[in-house]
Amino acid sequence: MEPQPVCKLERELDETYAAAELEEIARLEEAAQGLQLDPFYDQYDTLGQIGEGAQGEIHLVRDRETGKEYAAKILVLERGKIKWEQVKGLEREAEAQQKIDSPYIPKCHGFMTAHNPLYKRDEFVLIYDYIEGKSLAERLDEREKFTEETLIDYLEQSLKALDAVHHAEFVHRDVKPANIKVTVDGRLYLTDFGIAKDLDQITRASTLGAGTLGYMAPEQFGVGKIVPETDYYGLAATIITLASGKEESRIAENPGQNTQFLKERLSKSSLSPEFKQRLEYMLNNDPEERKKGLDALVKVERTEDIENDLAGEKQHYPEDFYCNIGANFGVVSGLISMPIAYGFGIEGAMIVGTGVGILALGAILGASVQLFQDKKRGSYSST
Repeated sequence: MEPQPVCKLERELDETYAAAELEEIARLEEAAQGLQLDPFYDQYDTLGQIGEGAQGEIHLVRDRETGKEYAAKILVLERGKIKWEQVKGLEREAEAQQKIDSPYIPKCHGFMTAHNPLYKRDEFVLIYDYIEGKSLAERLDEREKFTEETLIDYLEQSLKALDAVHHAEFVHRDVKPANIKVTVDGRLYLTDFGIAKDLDQITRASTLGAGTLGYMAPEQFGVGKIVPETDYYGLAATIITLASGKEESRIAENPGQNTQFLKERLSKSSLSPEFKQRLEYMLNNDPEERKKGLDALVKVERTEDIENDLAGEKQHYPEDFYCNIGANFGVVSGLISMPIAYGFGIEGAMIVGTGVGILALGAILGASVQLFQDKKRGSYSST
């Protein structure tokens, strides 16, 4: 077979790439069909770019009617500069944020295509809550020092966020400092669901290895199934990074080496032995074993419940206390009546007993009124 001219090979390659590009554009245009078109620039004013991610630029926008500010992730639908996976990532993010209900997750307020009148281009737009604060990665860059108390608080807030994510049948898969924002009053938000996995769906080959090196659990490298506990590994790696004050500079060649690096940094940190043990559990290669790192939180909650119960015992069963008032008056009535019966006869005893009985009845009625008021206020527990 005679070798083909170079120009012919180049032409065939060009045709192949052109066909692939046309197929890609067709898929993108198909994805855009059915989405709401054009209300974005009619309803929102753009106030400037505030960030950038794998799924596009992030802009601060303001609703013209309400004046409320939101974040808008904008992905330009431009031939040759957009990939199908970027669109799918934005779509996944919209789906996850719409389904997850948590005060620790920014809420999605719309996913649409829009035509930008200024740049005369079509765009995919995801609108969600604007969180005013810095990411933990930004605070690391500013060399902020985190106390153990603060790290425990971040861990527990993050676990509450992840609990909502897992309850909605998603795994975040990219828990790291850059994807956690904290407001000035200390409220934490888990962000960026671009590679979140729906647990009802089979893991696609194109998403194997999805995540960020240094924070990926062993199973994210393709050595196991993606499960909710996958996120606990990334969270432990995040807390260790914050405790050490900087990102890991070494590149792990395999999952085992990544865990080794994290455990080395953990051992050198100034965290308490108890907290270190909790984080080490969360780095276990076995996802089931990672749950032990959550036991400390459960034990604390149970201890608080027990303490609350003990504190409440003094006010349990207040009806017994109130009714005992009447019973005590009855006993006193009997004791007073007995000697009076000897000194003044039965009639005198009956008169005194009747008087004390009336006092007892009054005490019972008064106690009953007090009991009703306490129940109405909910100031005691009768469990």
